Order: sequence, then structure tokens, then C-alpha cells
Amino acid sequence: MRRYLIFSAGMGGGHLDVAREVARRLTDGGDAAMVVDLLRVLPWRIGGLLRSGYSAMLRRAPWMYDAIYRGFFVSRAARMNIDPFVTAILPTIARLIADAAPDAVVSVFHLAAQIVGRLRTEGVLTVPAVVGLTDFVAHRLWLHPGNDLYLCVHPSVAEEVERSLGVPAGAPGPVVPREFLDRSLDGGRLGCEEEDDRPRRWAATDDTDVRDLFGVAGERPLVLISSGAWGSGELLVTAEAICDSGVHPVVLCGRNNELREVLRRRFGGTATALGWREDLPRLMRAASVLVDNAAGQTAVQALAAGVPVVAYRPIPGHGRDGVRRMQELGLSRYAASASELRSLLVELTQPTSTLRADLVSRGRAIFVADPVRALSDAVSRLSIVAA
Repeated sequence: MRRYLIFSAGMGGGHLDVAREVARRLTDGGDAAMVVDLLRVLPWRIGGLLRSGYSAMLRRAPWMYDAIYRGFFVSRAARMNIDPFVTAILPTIARLIADAAPDAVVSVFHLAAQIVGRLRTEGVLTVPAVVGLTDFVAHRLWLHPGNDLYLCVHPSVAEEVERSLGVPAGAPGPVVPREFLDRSLDGGRLGCEEEDDRPRRWAATDDTDVRDLFGVAGERPLVLISSGAWGSGELLVTAEAICDSGVHPVVLCGRNNELREVLRRRFGGTATALGWREDLPRLMRAASVLVDNAAGQTAVQALAAGVPVVAYRPIPGHGRDGVRRMQELGLSRYAASASELRSLLVELTQPTSTLRADLVSRGRAIFVADPVRALSDAVSRLSIVAA
């Protein structure tokens, strides 16, 4: 049995979702895994300030987040340095790692990759350090040469890492909860080499129960609109753009209750506004298309579920860059205007659409292996080398 320490962060929900799924699969395989929300253990309440500041900027001042992203995250802005901040918090994280005594440390958040890579470089950390890079763009904060290995969502990201760092990188694909994986493929084992025997809560492909739940009349296709855990972005504008285009918008407002109420008052029964949901796999199976604004975990989950992704009005910073990269890779389509968005939805809601078939096929293709199996195998090799 191996002990894994997994660093994530509660910046929304995506990074923690990935960390918990990694831990679940590791423990199912007989190992031990502990997930640590980095923002909860940083000294001087820094983590809470980072979380609340990020949320406030996305909702109220997206231009400010874009400026910070361009200054600190994008490699071209090399003069902005995060090293002093990392130096200040190293002792706290070093003590936490020493207390946990793991056999390997896994980072699925960019700040953790910086901290753990630094500890590995300085010899404080003596066990393998692996980064699970969850984004489609390897921005500068993900990259530290002290880490032993990067596991990426796509080969292009792995190539970017190796070109930038000279550190080995693989691309076993994204980590998503197994409930999202399209079980019509590969005997129900897409991205998972071994199937477990747990009951499938969302095995049904019939969307009748979802339509009844939300009172959707007629046969209008359901279109999910994603806004992340904090309900960020121009969701009202997006819903208005498609409400009269023959589809039924289902807006995922996350924890933004204010947005949810605004949408309910504005659209009534012509659209559905939802708060935080634990049954997203079921909603994905009922949806014809996902309209996304961040290229984050919801978009990746849609690819796993065989749902085409259309990007519209992306949030600034990593959202814009991720949306651009997903389109370049042929994993999604970007709508530059409301009319283009409506046209894409008309095409993608047709079962016989060749564009729909192409997007679904390309999305499925990135789930080439079980990333957690790849992690376990890599740690075995690295541990042998270290010994």
C-alpha cells in the first residue's frame, strides 16, 4: 500500500473534484490517499483572501483578474515573480508533508505545483512529486522544474510542458468521475481499465425524468449553460441569445443565488435556472449541447459524456485562453456572436449533424487511458529510481 498526499484548492469546484476522484480511485485500488485543500492550510489566512478575491474579481471586476492573469500566469510576463510568496509559505507546507509522511505528492492546482516543486528542488521533499495538469494551457504557474512528472489532459499540453521545462510529461487524458463517462463505448470502460461493481445512479440515457423534473414541455432540446461553481460570466446575455432559438436553456448558476433569481424572474418557464447540483452526470445525459465560458471541468465532463461543447463569451484570463485552445484542438466550437451561437445550436441539436459527430468523436478520443493508473505506474517507476 502506498500513501498519496494530494494538494488541490477550493477555487471553485473543479480542482477539488479532480483531487477527490483521484483519491477515490487510488483507495479503490488499495492505496491510501489524503486530499488537502491548499487554501485552507496556508498561513495568515492567505487562502481565504485568495479565494474570496478571485471570486469577487470574476463577478465584479473581470478586467482586474485578466490583468493579474496576464501579469503572473502568462509566460511572456516574466518580470512578475511569485517566488517571494512561495518562499513565505514553504515552511508551513513542508511541516504538513512531514507529518503526513507520504510515498508520493500529487499537485492538481498550479500554486501547489510551484510549492511542491520548490521543496523537491531543495531536497526537503524526497519522494516523487507528480503534477496533474488540469488545464488545456500550461501557463507559467503550473511549471516548475523540481517536479518529477506532469500528467496532462492532452498531448499538446504535455509537449508544451516538456518544451518549457525539460521535465517528462505524459497525456493519459483528464480525470472525471466515472459517472460522466459515456458507457456506450468500450463496453462501459472508457478511460477505466477495470470496471467496478457499484450501482450506476445515472445509467439511464432517457431524458424524460429530467424534463419532468424541470417542467420542460414539448420536444425542445435541452442546452446546458455552464458558469462554474461561482456562477461567473455573462449568463443572462447567453440565455437571452438562445431562449427563442428552439431550445430550452438550463443555466447552471453554481452558488450564485443572485444570478439564479434574476434568471428566474426574467425567463419564467422558458428557461431553467439551477443552483449547485450534485446530479450533473444525469443532466449531461439529458443535454444536447453544453454552452461553456471557461474550458474548465464542466467542459471536460461534457466531452466525457459525449456532449458537444460550444464556447461563448468566455470569462477573462484562463477562460479565454482555454476556450481558444479547445477550439484549436477541435474539441469545441467558439461562437463569436449571438447569431453564430444560435446557428451552431441549430446544427448541433440535429442527431444526424456531421459537426456534432466530429466534436463527440474528438472529445471521446482524449480519454485514452485511466490517468490514475498512469499516476500509480509512474510513481512505481520513480520510486524505484529514487531507491
